[in-house]
Amino acid sequence: GFGGPQVYFALERLIQRIAQQLGIDPLTVYRRNFVPPEAFPYRAAAGALLGWSAGRQDAQVSIFGGSELYQELALRVAGCEEVLAARFPSSRLLPVQWNVEHAAPAKEAAERLLAAHRELAAIYVAGGGLFGVAEALVEAGRAGSTVLIGHDMAGGMRELLRNGTVNAVICQNPYQQVRRGIRLAAQHASGTAVTEPPAFAEIEIVIDESAPESFGRNPLDY
Repeated sequence: GFGGPQVYFALERLIQRIAQQLGIDPLTVYRRNFVPPEAFPYRAAAGALLGWSAGRQDAQVSIFGGSELYQELALRVAGCEEVLAARFPSSRLLPVQWNVEHAAPAKEAAERLLAAHRELAAIYVAGGGLFGVAEALVEAGRAGSTVLIGHDMAGGMRELLRNGTVNAVICQNPYQQVRRGIRLAAQHASGTAVTEPPAFAEIEIVIDESAPESFGRNPLDY
């Protein structure tokens, strides 16, 4: 997304500094912190949201995977599929829609999907393209009746939550992540032993009733 390059630049610099201070190869730092293959795929919150919101045991649901080039999106999709299979085995997952990272191709794919599947209960957009899907739902008169789940409170997402086109948004809270990083860096700089175990990024599930008004005014707000 729009904030990725800045985060990865800082992360790469941090890895280099850690390696320099420890006197080891940067690749060693990477290898020690990689998630092991047996830990994949992660179980994704989107799978539970998709299953619960579909409302019927045999409901048709769809995943818009975004771009196949993004490994993170592939992991989101895999985690969602795993939860659906384990907890909602009777749900009818349609073939994943790939290469729909932008609004125009996402809208075209959604229009075809809605025309072919009148009983489609819910759509999960794992990457970009949500605004295109939302537009297709509105034009088809399906906004609100077909559940739409996406990621990140940016752009006009707040308005889509308010008018019922989007039902839930999955967010990683950057403020919590930054605060934790500063705390660990301060401990390291002061010579204090860092005993806090590694932690996964915390997520928030935002619905209309819980979304602060400041979200959605500008992509840089969140």
